[in-house]
Amino acid sequence: MILVCQKHVHDGIKMLKVPHIRKASFESPCRFCNQEARFEIYYFKYLAMA
Repeated sequence: MILVCQKHVHDGIKMLKVPHIRKASFESPCRFCNQEARFEIYYFKYLAMA
């Protein structure tokens, strides 16, 4: 867990290994049904702060 102010919520989310989603940036089939994939679901690696 990390504690953040409202201004740094986005930065905090990027530090943790949690699923993220965005529109697909290239054409590819869906992993489950082979239809066109429209979204990328991915993880950010945890970034340790110095």
